[in-house]
Amino acid sequence: WSWSQRDEAMARRILAASPPGARTLAVAGNAHTPASPIELGVPMGARLAEQRPGIREIRIRYSAGYFWNFEPRQFMRHTDPPGHTRLYQHNGDLHLDLPLATEAVVPRRPEPGPHAHA
Repeated sequence: WSWSQRDEAMARRILAASPPGARTLAVAGNAHTPASPIELGVPMGARLAEQRPGIREIRIRYSAGYFWNFEPRQFMRHTDPPGHTRLYQHNGDLHLDLPLATEAVVPRRPEPGPHAHA
């Protein structure tokens, strides 16, 4: 599967589980949430926006932690200590600061690495 096909499948699962008009929060990494195509292809957020006009993307800034991108990886730690969880609007865009990230449990990939938390 291509990256865009996988994101399309993710969007289909969300749409199937959430009837039109229902308030739904879909949480995914920043590469998957843009509401328009990006350099990687067509992300899940763009597929959702096609079917559900008016969705909002929230950009996440991770202060520390681990994520999966073909293998377990670690976020670069910012020079300042991890802060607090904060949702805010900047230039019309929504942003979420998270002090710590853990690997997601994703179907059809190896179990999370040793740094994942249950």
